[in-house]
Amino acid sequence: YLYCFPYFAKLRHANELPRILTPLELAEHGSFRLDSRLDELGSRADISTTPSGAHYQNKAPGLSLLALPVYYPLHLAYRAAGLRPPMMLSTWIFRSVVITVPALAFLGAFRRVAARFTSDETAQNAALVAYALGSMVLPFGILFMSHVLATVLVGFAFAVAFSATREQRYREPRAALGVGALLGLSMLVEYQALFAALLIAGYFVWGAERRLRTLLLISVAVLPFIGGLAAYHAAAFGSPLRAWSASPATPRRALGWVVRPSSPGS
Repeated sequence: YLYCFPYFAKLRHANELPRILTPLELAEHGSFRLDSRLDELGSRADISTTPSGAHYQNKAPGLSLLALPVYYPLHLAYRAAGLRPPMMLSTWIFRSVVITVPALAFLGAFRRVAARFTSDETAQNAALVAYALGSMVLPFGILFMSHVLATVLVGFAFAVAFSATREQRYREPRAALGVGALLGLSMLVEYQALFAALLIAGYFVWGAERRLRTLLLISVAVLPFIGGLAAYHAAAFGSPLRAWSASPATPRRALGWVVRPSSPGS
């Protein structure tokens, strides 16, 4: 995970590059807009154009927000010398700190949870190896994309919920707040994490001794992240319920669902 660094500057990865450029713009101009970085992009398939002509990544903003405190000290150091950090260095730091290190940290939690489902150590280790080296976690765990980080956050949330309900290792109120925060951050990082979040929250509430209290505490912890996501959408796209705006090349997406502009008579 730490050794591999697939970097091809001329490729201009359409899925990864907008996520990398956003924290750069946040540090330099305090904006999510990518208008001044369009020439650095290759394909613009993952760029949203608003009716006002502003350009944003069409991804959830959480990954770029997490990268900002990692990048900012580097930005200040290079700015003092009148320079910009090299793209290769920024990419390596974002991948390593924001994606790869959390992915590796979760492997220990995965192994501990696996041990609760079987006492056979061979089966436990086989599950760990299959997940870490035989699934898409490995290639996505070394790229600056949100899939693995969302998986890690959801996975940690399940581990906490499992320990609180099955083993009583954690007090329910504290565990509920922790699970809610993890699930909220996962949705800020990846829209589709909503589906896993609903399942894990439901699992925790169903297994809790005080279900209503647990549901309320999870909701309280989730709300700040949902509020932040809604505020981002409202500021960028004009509505908290619009994931990104319609353009001739991009169908409108509201709440993550595609809504294609209707044709006359349809």
